[in-house]
Amino acid sequence: MSKSPPSPARVAPPPQLLRDLGILGWESLEPLVVAALAIEAPILLIGPHGVAKSLLLERLAGALGSVFRHYNASTLNFDDLVGFPVPDGERVKYLRTPVDAWDAEAVFLDEINRCRPDMQNRLFPLIHERKLQGHPLPRLRHRWAAMNPPGAGEEQGWIGVERIDVALADRFPFVVETPEAPRGEDRIALIRGPEVQGGAAERLNAAVAEARGRRQTTEAVHGRGVAQYIDALADALAVAGIDLSGRRLRFLYDGVLAVIATERVPELRDAAFLAVRWAIPQRATGGVEELKLVAAHQAAWRYLSGPADPLRRALLGERDPLTRVQIAAGGDDELLTATLLDARAGLAPVERLALGSRIFPWLVVHRPSLPGVAYEALAEDVAKVNAVVEHLELIATHAPEYGLAGEISRAIAGFAADDAWIIPVLWAGFANKFTMPVPATVAFARRVASAFDPLQPAAAA
Repeated sequence: MSKSPPSPARVAPPPQLLRDLGILGWESLEPLVVAALAIEAPILLIGPHGVAKSLLLERLAGALGSVFRHYNASTLNFDDLVGFPVPDGERVKYLRTPVDAWDAEAVFLDEINRCRPDMQNRLFPLIHERKLQGHPLPRLRHRWAAMNPPGAGEEQGWIGVERIDVALADRFPFVVETPEAPRGEDRIALIRGPEVQGGAAERLNAAVAEARGRRQTTEAVHGRGVAQYIDALADALAVAGIDLSGRRLRFLYDGVLAVIATERVPELRDAAFLAVRWAIPQRATGGVEELKLVAAHQAAWRYLSGPADPLRRALLGERDPLTRVQIAAGGDDELLTATLLDARAGLAPVERLALGSRIFPWLVVHRPSLPGVAYEALAEDVAKVNAVVEHLELIATHAPEYGLAGEISRAIAGFAADDAWIIPVLWAGFANKFTMPVPATVAFARRVASAFDPLQPAAAA
């Protein structure tokens, strides 16, 4: 009997993303940072002055291209966030200012433990709900904060230090103690001023997009095991005197899955502990005994230590979105749905059109019981293509013979009959003003056609 091929090994990429941004000494926390960015989870950094808390967050915002607001919480007034108050009859309206938070995509609250108690209360909805005065902030993605270690104010005689509210600390899914200041060559580089390496922003964004694109697949594979692990962990921590809220347990679940999805920690055991270690809110209010945390993790680990089936192992070891969908087509509906949604999220817009046009009819024939959420997402792409089909001749006749339209016209001139379905996909991309390298788009569409023929089962990956 022939043996099935071994599943691909999980090999973590070298931890260079933060170093390339000029942030030295943070290598061990890099998977956590990527995970937090991927799921847009608030981060609270804890560390003394001068350990690059602000620099890290400023560099991250710059690399992400985010509209960034940096507020010093020790001097923060609510007007700084919402604008300048002006009486308006019986009401007060707020005039926009260049530094208000309404259009922010990333907000950093520095020295949050020096914030007045009344202001701490007003920060709850901003951090947890992305709201100000009950109004949603649709552009806000990242909420970050930094503080000095709990008790440091009393020990070092700092004025104005407040203990952070326990409930506010519990709104941060990740509560991270910063690494010690660099030594040796890293300290020399720090003294000289670490440089941002070329392409650092692009590499960070790619890593975040990849982690986000694997999130649902990771949950389909590991979700039940992670939930059981968190459940057992909560009991073990409670026995050790570390009580966690129901909200925190959900944060732990999301955080563990997000760190696993980065594929930057080779062992699941280590990925789970990294997420859990830096998600305990008591770090912000009084500290955590590491030995108790390690013991609880070891006691709960058995729920994640069981072997996954070969198909799921192969799925997690594959990076190409289309190949992952092919692999998942051999699994159950839940796995295929999660993988399909992840793959779609990671594709370029015009590639989504190609995938939707071809795989939608395949699913109708071969997987009609797939949950509606999968069909709904693909239907959006199919609708864009169908809207062009009705006017295809008109578009092709009147499109200019230069630029993208010219590239499309020249490409389709050499199409065989089997490629005819790609023509409306390309023109739909043009009509929707999607950026697309035509040869690469055609190559991807042909791969989709090869994998998913509506009259045949999915081709083997």
